[in-house]
Amino acid sequence: MELFKSGFSGAGKPKELVTSHKVSLLVLINAYSESDQEGLEASQSLLATDSSECKKKWNIQTSREFAKCMLKWIQSSDVDLEIFVPKVQSIHEDLANALFKSWEKLVIEGVSSMADVFVSAGKLLEASETEPVVHRNCIIGLFIRRMILAFDQLSFDTVCKLYKNLKKYCIKGKQLFIAERTLAKSLDNMDLDDSCLTKEDLETACVSKDHDLSLSGIFSHRQAEFFMSEQAALLQNEECKAMPPNELQEHISDLSKNNPELPATRFLSFLNYLRVNEYCAAVHSLYNYFDRISSPSTMSVSSEEFSQSYRYAALNLASLHSRFGHKEEALLTLKEAIRMAQEANDSVCLQHALGWLYRLEGTDGPNSTLLLERAVTKSEELNLPYLTSLGVINFAQHKALHKLPPAKVMEYLSRSNAINCHHNQPQLMSVSLAQQASLWSLYGYSTLCSLHTQLLLGTNNYSSQSVSTFNLDSEAVCVSLCHQAILHLHDGLHAAALHILKFAESKFSESSQYSKLWMLCRLQVHFEMAMNKCEIDEAEKIIISMASLSPSEAMFRKVSLLTRKRETTNAFSLIYEIIENCKTAREDFSAEIHSKTLLSLAQLYCASHEYTSALPHLLECIALCQDHFFHHTEIMAKTQLAQVQLCLKMPQHSVQLLDENVSMVLGQGSLSDRSSALFLLAKCMVASVPSTDVDARKAALGTSVGLLNLAADGFVKLEAEYRMKDIMYLQAQMYHELGYTSERNKCAQQFRQLDQQFPTAIIPPVTVK
Repeated sequence: MELFKSGFSGAGKPKELVTSHKVSLLVLINAYSESDQEGLEASQSLLATDSSECKKKWNIQTSREFAKCMLKWIQSSDVDLEIFVPKVQSIHEDLANALFKSWEKLVIEGVSSMADVFVSAGKLLEASETEPVVHRNCIIGLFIRRMILAFDQLSFDTVCKLYKNLKKYCIKGKQLFIAERTLAKSLDNMDLDDSCLTKEDLETACVSKDHDLSLSGIFSHRQAEFFMSEQAALLQNEECKAMPPNELQEHISDLSKNNPELPATRFLSFLNYLRVNEYCAAVHSLYNYFDRISSPSTMSVSSEEFSQSYRYAALNLASLHSRFGHKEEALLTLKEAIRMAQEANDSVCLQHALGWLYRLEGTDGPNSTLLLERAVTKSEELNLPYLTSLGVINFAQHKALHKLPPAKVMEYLSRSNAINCHHNQPQLMSVSLAQQASLWSLYGYSTLCSLHTQLLLGTNNYSSQSVSTFNLDSEAVCVSLCHQAILHLHDGLHAAALHILKFAESKFSESSQYSKLWMLCRLQVHFEMAMNKCEIDEAEKIIISMASLSPSEAMFRKVSLLTRKRETTNAFSLIYEIIENCKTAREDFSAEIHSKTLLSLAQLYCASHEYTSALPHLLECIALCQDHFFHHTEIMAKTQLAQVQLCLKMPQHSVQLLDENVSMVLGQGSLSDRSSALFLLAKCMVASVPSTDVDARKAALGTSVGLLNLAADGFVKLEAEYRMKDIMYLQAQMYHELGYTSERNKCAQQFRQLDQQFPTAIIPPVTVK
């Protein structure tokens, strides 16, 4: 995050706080170095420490664990004793014993023993004839120097208060050590001497129940900056790994009280509120950030840092307004950010602003193409690979929605992939893969869509254990999971689709900004399942829930629901309303929705036996699909046209049209599409052969029976048993004509059972979907 790069520092505020926990860390460092000076050499690769010859050595595993834990403890806030004590014991029992004895000494000998801890730590930095045990410029060395400096600056009253808290801390720590060793006594047979823990100590520890026992959550100025930077990066890139919203907000409140001079706490609060879509609180936090960076407590910051913070805060305010649909306010704020960036000659900020200007204008804006071209060209000139690649991805998406051939669109995305590989940008690589998967789905190539989603998810799974990883919790991953769920749904694998969505829910909680994606996808899955099982009431409830997430998707799904309920008049009204919204380019009503609605309109006319009225809408749908390269929708429209030709007594034309397009349906269509196409092909084949040609008709009947069996298997897998009625009826007639009496009777019996379960008065005739 740009705002955290400034590293705001307050005037006169100490960078470090001396706490009981940090004194214990110094005790650990002393114990580690005294027991094994040479052991620090094993952790030199992690903490850049130096070492010399000594009496005994820590093994390499102990040294590694010590280095990792010290790095975490130094950078994070004070840790609870309930966590700290077991962790020290897990590193090495001798280290835990040394810490236990040091706590006993601190309790018995008083303030002088506490001062000796800092003196001993300082000696580790001193060089005599050999190299110092700890290098002054390594992480542990810098920590020791900061602690000594902070301790030297404490007043007498503050030192006394620190020792009082330290004594309570040590007594509590000794209690935990005794408890841990008692539980493990049967395993390691250790002889515990607790004679130093007096009755007075136990009474003091029981009385002291306040926060001074653990001092958990105490942040120094430096730790606060590290904590905020870490949480901001997680909120931006891996949201599920960040702290829960309520818990994070409590930490932010504590940081604001202990470090009021840090304006970045308000910005982190803004990000946290934005995460749960709390508009009012997010705006208040961002405005509060503006106020804080101009307050007297931050006047030590340079004017350039002030200007940069204002520019990027304005950009964030514009993104906030855009997120909540306040377009005019977003444009005004964006213009202010552009003005400040131009005054400061900040080209990077201007490029970010240019990207936001394109998003606010939309893909149908008069200057959208020009803005994207400028963004890509200028970012390339300024050697900004991230913005260049992002601009190319946006440009490819923009061109895909404006009738550019798929080959050209994929060429642009290939260029983006080359930039991402050259500059090691895995996050944008995942975005590019998700973009390609979405585009292949839009074009109607389900196999290629599945290939790219599996490549993205497979790379994430493989890279999660390596150094270079994609963002496991990004929008691209959520989109890919939703694509996989829809693909499994189309193949009749309902349980697998729901399992994938359950995994998406575990990765992206309901408070996540990407939760709407899997929520909408889950509603689509449940709607299809309800419609297949003829659960009309359940489907109506799903439509109501879907309307809050995607009005266009809810309206489109409601058309099929009204058709199923035989409310033809309402279905026609709703269809024409959707088409009007698409023609006026209303938000969320795309060309894809337009083409599918035209196909649904033609199907509705066919269900009403008005076949000639369906023809112009089918032709309009085909023309629209050809303009936008919606190949699958185009093929389904041609398949529907074949059914119209069959109903108009032109079976030869139907067979010819199906022969040209059925391979695409069988290769890329859903299981429902494939089964419907096979059912239609069987009818056309029988209808196209005259009854006078006995041999040819018998061959056509035999082939058609096989096609109907395949179609029946597909409908059974989809749990759409009501669609078996037409198949059973047609098969009974075919078996009767072929003279297969037993098979005819069996099909007739199944038809009767299905007709009792799904009366024809409720269920309309089957049409190709």
